[in-house]
Amino acid sequence: MTRVAFGFLWFVVFLVAAMIIFGVVVAPDTSAHGDAVQSYDAGYAAGYEVGRRYGKVILLGALTLSIAGTVLGWLPGTGRKK
Repeated sequence: MTRVAFGFLWFVVFLVAAMIIFGVVVAPDTSAHGDAVQSYDAGYAAGYEVGRRYGKVILLGALTLSIAGTVLGWLPGTGRKK
């Protein structure tokens, strides 16, 4: 049961990390230099586009990594008890 819990925890970690990385790499400069409303709108549009384009890849990648790492015991907290 704890392996499943740690596997889910690792899924969340991988998902959030991938979303941050994709957001920073794909849409790096959305600031309008001074206008907060334009900066917000540009950031929202860029984030929406990243999610629309890469959301499924990010989700399936995080799921695959967490399941494989949990089943094989590679991730911390998912090793088999001796």
